[in-house]
Amino acid sequence: MKKPPVLIITYNPTQDLESHLDELYKQFDQIVLVDNASKPDIRKIITRQVQQRREKLETILNKENLGIATALNQGFSMIGKLGFEHVVALDQDSLPSLGMIDALMQA
Repeated sequence: MKKPPVLIITYNPTQDLESHLDELYKQFDQIVLVDNASKPDIRKIITRQVQQRREKLETILNKENLGIATALNQGFSMIGKLGFEHVVALDQDSLPSLGMIDALMQA
């Protein structure tokens, strides 16, 4: 079974977004990030990540904050178009413990 992607919704995250994404790349082959109109400095980080990890990061950059429900639905739609049947949805500041995804896949 193919590993599910992780879906992250961001809106002006307070933690170091690049470090956070680096940790997620350790466990997931694909990240789908929907940004709900974060500040320009956050958007720069996202753009840099897209340039560096184009094959592992899909993004939707909303021009205004559409709310968590709409952003989740946008992300789920993209994940379906990418051919995945399952997804792990996390808050912008949540990290699964190392090995959690592999353990879930085995279960």
